[in-house]
Amino acid sequence: PTPIPKYPAPVLLSPPQGATVTGDLLPLQWTAVSLLRENEVYAVRLRRLDRDLPLESLYTRATVLRLGAEYAPSPQEPTRTYEWVVTVVRQVGLSATGEPRYAAASWPSEPRTVHWVYTPPTATPTNPAAGP
Repeated sequence: PTPIPKYPAPVLLSPPQGATVTGDLLPLQWTAVSLLRENEVYAVRLRRLDRDLPLESLYTRATVLRLGAEYAPSPQEPTRTYEWVVTVVRQVGLSATGEPRYAAASWPSEPRTVHWVYTPPTATPTNPAAGP
């Protein structure tokens, strides 16, 4: 039989479902389920819905994950749509290549979708009357 997860599902806080966001960073935030043990982390499963890209798993002990430049939209791809889900996982060993192997320790959160829109940098206004 499959063991019942120890923790309840994390509750996603922000951004809200279907939100459109701008900026250089995209913070994904959820509630803590408990004080995590040393071998437990939050697994954030991230999938781009606007492109057929593989699911990515990012791991953190915090209750916020800030997506940066490598995930951000660009002038060439002005909107990126992500689906994200958070689960507590427990390290259960190492793979043959030395990568951590994880097993679920909570139910997964409800999935959320967010649209991250490129914002062109704003030019700094210059004052032609100001001399050197």
